[in-house]
Amino acid sequence: MITVDSMCSLCGRLKGRRVAVACGVFDGLHRGHQCIIAALRRLCDETGAVPAILTFDPHPLAILAPGKEPARLTTRSQQLELFAAQGIEATVTVPFSLEVANLSPQGFLDAHLHVDCLELAGICVGSSWRFGAGGTGDVAFLEAAGARYGFTVMSVGERQWYGKAISSTRVRQAIVAGQLGKAARLLGRPHAVWGHVIHGKGMGVKRLHCATANLLATRLLLPPNGVYAARARIAPERGPSILRPGIAYIGHAPTLDPEHKAPRMLEFHFFEPQQDLYGQQLEVVFEQSIRPDRCFPSVAALRAQVKADIVIAKGMLRGPTSVPVPAVG
Repeated sequence: MITVDSMCSLCGRLKGRRVAVACGVFDGLHRGHQCIIAALRRLCDETGAVPAILTFDPHPLAILAPGKEPARLTTRSQQLELFAAQGIEATVTVPFSLEVANLSPQGFLDAHLHVDCLELAGICVGSSWRFGAGGTGDVAFLEAAGARYGFTVMSVGERQWYGKAISSTRVRQAIVAGQLGKAARLLGRPHAVWGHVIHGKGMGVKRLHCATANLLATRLLLPPNGVYAARARIAPERGPSILRPGIAYIGHAPTLDPEHKAPRMLEFHFFEPQQDLYGQQLEVVFEQSIRPDRCFPSVAALRAQVKADIVIAKGMLRGPTSVPVPAVG
């Protein structure tokens, strides 16, 4: 996967090959996004072009409405891996700024899409995608530009599920509500988060006899506080990329911290002992909810419940996955 911050930076990397681009934020890379990428791949098959993504970081709302940007569904690394799995060969991540936001549609096209050093075969976007100052650029503008400059424009309609468009907002609503099955059907896969394993207080081993990896997963959307049957793996660049079963906990550990001073944490316990995970990046894939978080009358009661939770989780995780995921199309 080629990763750059501008289309011009692709010039030397592609060695004269044509490029076709899908544009958007693509947070979560849900089934609607996947339909856009499928259209891009078809266009590339027809034209011999390299399939590429043009996206933005940070999320545009972080610049246009600071404090109102949504929690991310995917990290940057996770997003790149998902792109690669969809057959994308290059990703252009434009640093989003007020300067970028204030470009006219023509200015955005000239600066970030139709550049002199690359032959642009086509652009694929969702039918409602907007760009340029005030969102004044649209599919009609791109089609007119394509007619002038000689590139194809493919507009992909919204993918529907139960009569409503699949969107990142809808995915977020399902996750916040704890509807993991619904989120998986919208995403085309179970919801997963990546985080760095950090040192905790060792309470899992000392008091619960259950070793856990404490993850720092900032700015990512987590399901409600509770216990989940889940799988996890070490991020590919840091070790083996095998999903292994376990149990995940999200919450403030009210039984162990009755004064409620602990921050909200994501913890994961592998059923099978693992190597030292400190400093590693871990992906946790949520499959089914076991129970909500609550305060127990004693540590012993909590310890007994954790043992019961593990038994339940092992039953839920028999087989490759416990969440049916529909095919894209």
